[in-house]
Amino acid sequence: MKFIKLLIPFVSISIIPAGGIAQDTAHFPPHPQKLYNPLPLMPQYCGDRDSLNAFIKRNTIYPSEARKHHISGVVQVDFRVTKEGKVTRIHVYKPLGYGCDEEAIRVVKKMPRWRPAMMGRQAIEMDYKVDIPFGDIEK
Repeated sequence: MKFIKLLIPFVSISIIPAGGIAQDTAHFPPHPQKLYNPLPLMPQYCGDRDSLNAFIKRNTIYPSEARKHHISGVVQVDFRVTKEGKVTRIHVYKPLGYGCDEEAIRVVKKMPRWRPAMMGRQAIEMDYKVDIPFGDIEK
């Protein structure tokens, strides 16, 4: 019995690791890096939305054929803004007719360079759509 009493302290001491009690983190994966794809920033007219609308209003001429037939409405034009900010690939998305479509294309061609769309820090090409109102349309 004396032998067992002497053995118990040695057994309990031998169970504890030599380096003490510590958590081993070598088995856990390192913190994952936050990898994400940033959303692209849309192309921007030099100014804000109000200055774009002012440019359109100032440069749009109501066609005489549309005036003669009392045509009013909105021509939707889409185009591509290149990496350099140039407006290209102009296309009438929603036509109105009576000369309004051609006038809308003329106005878009007259626009100054835009700030291109951005993906992170890199300029990218992106399509954009504008509305060109004709007649008694309040916008």
